[in-house]
Amino acid sequence: MNIFKKTSSAPKVQYPLTLVNMSKVTLGILLALTVYFFYTVGDSMVKFVGYRASVFEIGLFVSIFSLLPGILAKPQSETWGVAISLVNPCYSHLIGVLRAISATAGTYAFISIPLSEAYSIIFLTPVFITLLSVVALKEKVTSTRWLLMFISFASVVIVVRPGFQELDWGHLSALLGAICSSSATTLTRTVARTERRLALFLLPGLYTAGLNMIILIIVGFTWPDVRDLLLLLAGGLLNGFAYIMLITALTPSPASRIAPIQYSQMVWGLIFGALFFNEVPDTITFIGIGALIFAGVANVVADGAQACIASRWAEYRARRLGDPPPPNN
Repeated sequence: MNIFKKTSSAPKVQYPLTLVNMSKVTLGILLALTVYFFYTVGDSMVKFVGYRASVFEIGLFVSIFSLLPGILAKPQSETWGVAISLVNPCYSHLIGVLRAISATAGTYAFISIPLSEAYSIIFLTPVFITLLSVVALKEKVTSTRWLLMFISFASVVIVVRPGFQELDWGHLSALLGAICSSSATTLTRTVARTERRLALFLLPGLYTAGLNMIILIIVGFTWPDVRDLLLLLAGGLLNGFAYIMLITALTPSPASRIAPIQYSQMVWGLIFGALFFNEVPDTITFIGIGALIFAGVANVVADGAQACIASRWAEYRARRLGDPPPPNN
């Protein structure tokens, strides 16, 4: 027997997947899943309280409580004066106003109509963002994205079915919320590189609290009971922490990997609506929701594939011309 014969290498040890050895992209995806779960739980708490409190009382407390996590988001090296100073005050204040209207309209929608219908209309926001990007930012949109936008709009029509069921003010509120949210997002894209992130986080909450406070001074204010106050506190904190977690998730992970996870909120909305509010969608609603999720995910995948093809084509041309390939971002 040849004792010097090379033996096979020892098998590799498979370590369990933990937060320590998890890739940054995987961790970002898990964070995003948690974010949209938190958002849906917060929306459900708002719907619970909506049976006993007005939309403006809910909006006031939720907006105030959602500001509390912002204290933890301030960089320790900056003073509050520096952290909330505005580089683009006109645009930043307009963003705050639009976010306030969107939050108030969305709150009314969650209270007054089923969660599945509210989410379906609110998820038209990417469609409006695309339209505004063409009109305001002069961006080019491919025929594939126009087709997916049409599918998204048709899916919402299938879910809501105007003419076959009575449209509520909640449906119009959800539509108003989607339009204001898409407008605020478009404006944010123009100032995000120069404006301070903490200021963009705090201003919408301050404007939302101020808007609801002014309306409550006119129509009257009633303190919620202890149970409702705790639900509003939990809902506000969940919204605030979810926003900070979303920023954390987008930092190490490509936006194309995070964006489709938003549609998990639709799934949670269906589950919570059925379990807690006796909102069981019919077959047609499920078909519409499925088409909406498909169009949204396909839109993100199409953008990622187009970017990948463009990068490969640029690398191919660089090699043919003898130039170094473009760097990978």
